[in-house]
Amino acid sequence: MDQKKITLHVISPENDLLRVTTFGAQALAESTIKTYEEFQINRAYLKSKTSEILGLLRRAAAGGYSSGDTRFLDQMKELGGDLYRELIPASLRAKLDEAAGGGLCLSIEGNMVNIPWELLYDGIGFFCRRYHLGRIVSIPPSARKAQKKQISNPVTFLSVSDPEGNLPGAFREGLGVRDLVLDLDVSAVPVFLAKHVKVSDLLEGLRRCDVLHFAGHVEGEGKETSLCLADGRCSAARIEQFAGRHPFPLLVMLNGCSSSRSSSKSFSLEEGHARAFDLASSFLLSGARHFVGTLWDVRDVVAAQAGVAFFRGLLSGMSVGAALWNVREELAGTFGEPSMLWAGYLLYGDPGVTIGIGSRMADRFIKEMGQAESRIETYLQALGSTEARERFVAACALHQLGRSEGRSVLDQDFQVLIDLLESPSLLNRRQGILILQVLDIPDGGYRADGDPEARAAAIEVIGRR
Repeated sequence: MDQKKITLHVISPENDLLRVTTFGAQALAESTIKTYEEFQINRAYLKSKTSEILGLLRRAAAGGYSSGDTRFLDQMKELGGDLYRELIPASLRAKLDEAAGGGLCLSIEGNMVNIPWELLYDGIGFFCRRYHLGRIVSIPPSARKAQKKQISNPVTFLSVSDPEGNLPGAFREGLGVRDLVLDLDVSAVPVFLAKHVKVSDLLEGLRRCDVLHFAGHVEGEGKETSLCLADGRCSAARIEQFAGRHPFPLLVMLNGCSSSRSSSKSFSLEEGHARAFDLASSFLLSGARHFVGTLWDVRDVVAAQAGVAFFRGLLSGMSVGAALWNVREELAGTFGEPSMLWAGYLLYGDPGVTIGIGSRMADRFIKEMGQAESRIETYLQALGSTEARERFVAACALHQLGRSEGRSVLDQDFQVLIDLLESPSLLNRRQGILILQVLDIPDGGYRADGDPEARAAAIEVIGRR
């Protein structure tokens, strides 16, 4: 869905004016000059609505929701609609609507980060459910601390889970994320730290890893938030201070309580607004390109499902924004949309970027198919495997070489192809489409991200082959 992408650029100059414009994916090619809308805003109104939204979300997260009760959802739609009408000029709404289902980069200044943009409601849906939404924040040039890191090979994947030894759900979440890396056999090295993890362990890991997953307590400390570890707190200020010549991870997910909560400076035009989003800004200023965090205290069971779902999508080749969108959909499916438990996560960074971990497995598959002739004996042996998928892939390779040995396997295990095409994993679906091409089977109009009814009809055609 990321082929459609639009940037909403919001500038908040002095005198409570808001300046808004949109840029399409090919904006530079489309036009040299872009027009903008400028209109008056009421900061007190925005702050009041934001406070109401966050209060409502905290009540929902605390367990105030019961099955069939739509109070929270109805109130959220009303509040989100108020913010939408206040912040999005009527002249730009149609253009935004055209980009639904694709990426939405929200480019804002630091004094606008406290607004829950993800929950703007346009009458059809919430922004974070209609778009793969990511925030891009403007800061003074002097605030940037570190160079951007280039992804290494192999990718180092650090999971810090239950560092204080008192969150069994976070521990299981870390194990689940680690197992995803191992099970998908991607080009990555998983490093799993859990129980009695010290501040020094975390800081040392930040210098060495490409992706950081943190599952543990995140608490307030004055106007800052801090990560809770076995021997104390690691504050936003300490993280920034530690950043130096060694750039920090490309992607950070802090799956804890209020890990992206903003300070009161969010509604101020005073200097220092780059610190308004605390831990998020600390990691981004230290070299991270993407930051995923939470807006309030999340339940263990919600956090555990969200963490595993996010990295499952990421490791399957989804973009960062699509992976987080998928998290929200999974949580809404599990706990129900009226629970609002899907609404707690946000992303800083371009939502259309793919980290490039999961794609390596598909690339390796393509390479192996290209070198199939030198591996004939290996494929012949694999025909006798107890694993249907291994037999089927080997039969495909032999078919590509013009060999007949695997034809009976292709008929016997054809369900493997159907399962790949309908897998929740983007990576598996890519492999299934490659197999269709190798076997020269008409795809019936199959689209992995297409309409469910059209996709089902195409699968039926493929199954009849």
